Amino acid sequence: MGRLSGDKPSKDYKLIDVLKDIFSESHIPFVYDVDISHLPPQNTLVNGAIAQVHYSNEEDKIDILFK
Repeated sequence: MGRLSGDKPSKDYKLIDVLKDIFSESHIPFVYDVDISHLPPQNTLVNGAIAQVHYSNEEDKIDILFK
């Protein structure tokens, strides 16, 4: 999920809380606040491509694979 322009917590309920509520039971990993979507910098993710997400404290990287 890309960075949201109008993201404001509602009382103590933040975006991360919403995402955890949605995805925690299904055990689907998610990333958010990423440089994609409609806010600069706008890196492109191609529909239908396979993405490999690499995350660490030192470096974050998304490889896009076309098969």
